[in-house]
Amino acid sequence: MSDSSRSAVHRKPTVKKPKKPYPTFPLFPHATKRWAKKIRQKLHYFGPWGDPNGSLEKYLAVKDRLHAGLPVTDEGESDKPSEDGLTINELCANFLRFKKGRIATGELSERTFSDYRKICKTLEAFFGPERIVETLTPTDFDRLRSSLAAGRGLVALRNHIRYVRILFNYAEDQDLIDKRVKLGKGFTVSKKAIDRAKESNPSRMFESDELRKIIKSAPQSLRTMVLLGINCAYGNTDVAKLTVGRIDFENGWIDYPRPKNGNRRRCKLWQETLHALRKITPETTAKSDLVFVTNHGNPYVRFDSEKGTAFDQVASLFSKLLRKIELNGPGKNFYALRHTFRTIADETHDLPAIRLIMGHSDPSAVEDAYRERIDDSRIEAVVNHVRTWLFGEGGE
Repeated sequence: MSDSSRSAVHRKPTVKKPKKPYPTFPLFPHATKRWAKKIRQKLHYFGPWGDPNGSLEKYLAVKDRLHAGLPVTDEGESDKPSEDGLTINELCANFLRFKKGRIATGELSERTFSDYRKICKTLEAFFGPERIVETLTPTDFDRLRSSLAAGRGLVALRNHIRYVRILFNYAEDQDLIDKRVKLGKGFTVSKKAIDRAKESNPSRMFESDELRKIIKSAPQSLRTMVLLGINCAYGNTDVAKLTVGRIDFENGWIDYPRPKNGNRRRCKLWQETLHALRKITPETTAKSDLVFVTNHGNPYVRFDSEKGTAFDQVASLFSKLLRKIELNGPGKNFYALRHTFRTIADETHDLPAIRLIMGHSDPSAVEDAYRERIDDSRIEAVVNHVRTWLFGEGGE
């Protein structure tokens, strides 16, 4: 069957919309056969076309709260419309409401929520907000994949496809649709293609002499961040959200779940890292429980999930330093410290200890379900190996 034939099969017959009962009637007939009104950039539905009076009553009961931007628990909407079916707009609204609740509990990062919001906007723009979800076919997702691929690398494309799959899995899991939406076998990116792309990318790690130069040249706060990056494999958000209470200064350990996924992490601090932390914490604790705060008392990494904007001063300060000491280039950024740690730590061949330090997990590894603990001596062996690679046997 041709693409045009498939589209014809799923095309809904044109339905003539009813006229308003009277010119000043505040609602309009929506394509989903419901009376609706757009309030504060969002569509709200109040009842079927056949019941304009009932729809008006529902609107009048909640209009003041809606226009004020206050939440409404009963405005005539249901998660699953009883008429034509769930629209892309409704699916996204339900999904984002569900995911936003996970931010408050720490189960989801604001950055990931922003990525979900962006993919929802992409789907609404591509398919149209009123497209009925159950009319989507693998051909539609083939077209979407081509659109997503434009101007993106394979890793970014893979991530966008993964977000789309999560969204439509949610629709099925929550019984918002009667039948599963088939995305098709082509709506994916092969691991081989990803591996080839990574091979052609510039190396995302620093050599030991480069790192020593960075540590020597960095101002105190940034120097401490760099040491945490290579000692404990911390990324930008990790150092920005680290609190003083997570650090055992007496024994030199940090127990700090990874902000991205909540996975447990434990790391033994080098003497250089511990000394650097002791030098800056008295100053910062006067302003905040965070280890690192800006001169204005703000976190170094802030994210506005509503606007989708990030303020990452860890990245900007580190890039500025690299340019100053002429070490900047493709693949060279603060997160490359995490890549560097993993590359060198792998030489110890103690993957479980490395995973615990980095906050990684492997649900597919059966043995992980049986491992109740990892001895601290194994963690120390890993971080000490990286320290010897960096500073030599004698340290700094």
